[in-house]
Order: sequence, then C-alpha cells, then structure tokens
Amino acid sequence: MPIEFQCLQCQNRLRTPDNSVGRKSRCPQCGHIQIIPDVESTGPGERELEPLPAEIRSGESPFAAPATHFENPFADTPPTASPDPYVAPNAASYPMSSSTPANPNATVVPGICLIVTAAITLVLLVFSILAGIVAVIEAGVHDDDVIAFVFLSVTFAMQLLILWGGINMVRRRGYVMAIVGVIVAIAPLSACWCLNLPLGAWALVTLTKSGTRAIFSPNQIL
Repeated sequence: MPIEFQCLQCQNRLRTPDNSVGRKSRCPQCGHIQIIPDVESTGPGERELEPLPAEIRSGESPFAAPATHFENPFADTPPTASPDPYVAPNAASYPMSSSTPANPNATVVPGICLIVTAAITLVLLVFSILAGIVAVIEAGVHDDDVIAFVFLSVTFAMQLLILWGGINMVRRRGYVMAIVGVIVAIAPLSACWCLNLPLGAWALVTLTKSGTRAIFSPNQIL
C-alpha cells in the first residue's frame, strides 16, 4: 500500500509507493528534501527529525556553506558599483589623489617679483628713450641712434609682456599670457636678462607644476 507521511517543513501530506522506504523525497509544495520513513516501523515514542536551519527552510540549497560576514563599523563606505563594468569609476567615490590643485596663492609671490622688476625696467627705459630724443633734437639723427631706438623699443615691448604676465599670475587669470610673459623673461633678448632669468625660471616652475592650471580662470585667455 502507498506510504503516507507529513513534510517536516510545511506539514504537507505526502504519498509515495510502498517500495520507496529509505529514499529521498522532495516536497512539491516547499521543496524540502527528506528521507521517506517506514511508517509501519515508526512508533509513537520514536523521536522525529529536527527541523532544518532557517536558511534551508527559506528555500536555500541545503548543500550551500553557511555565509559568515563580519562588518567593520570603522570601515569606509565602499564606492557604489556601476552596473556597467566598462564605465569609468566616479572619482568622488575614491580618496583624493596626489594630483590635487596647487595652492591658490602659489603664483602670487613670483608674479609680484616679475611686476616689480618689469616696472623698474620700464621706468628706466622711459628715461633712456626721453634722453635719446633730446640728444637727437640737439645733435641730429645718426645711424647709431636708430639702432639704439630699435633696441629700446624691443626691450620696452618685452618688459610690457613680462609685466602683463606677472599681473596675470597675481590675479590668476590668463594662464597662456602668464606663460608667455615668463618665457619672455627667461629669453636672453633684453638688457635686463640677468635679473629676469632667475625670476622667470622660478615663475615657470610654479606655473608648470601639477594642478597650477586649475587655479586659473578657464575663460580668461589674456
């Protein structure tokens, strides 16, 4: 005759053939697996099987190893995983890297030094040009005077570029013109090159340092 027994998980009434004693049976209602008992040899005093753990009763595989998870309350919150593995990670989810923007006031001191030297040189050039004009009026124009005026004019224009580059470094606007003014200060094309060379080299190192470009206004070219 068929063997009738109850599921140890959901108490559903199960029925199997009489020759299936000792085999495993799966409950069609909850999926619980248990050994088919011998109903005739099972007495009222015999101890029934204990119910399975909660993770198996909830539908998990009985052969899965118990998961152990230890949370560290002091650990940093991990970055949220993107559903697309090819998407670049969000930089805000990770600690700040070493390529952070430079000190916003790093360009002020070298810029002021360039402004001071360029202003002093411009004043001296103005006096030289005025003296040359007076000499030309009194003695007439000579070939040497033309060459001197050309040299003074080129030097005057270069000092204006250096002055404007220093101003841009102080106000942190016009990164391109700041670089141009510094390069002109380093170039050996003016009478004040010995004074401008160390200041221009210092300013160039400051401007090309990692992160310095970020402190300049992106919309200002000049």
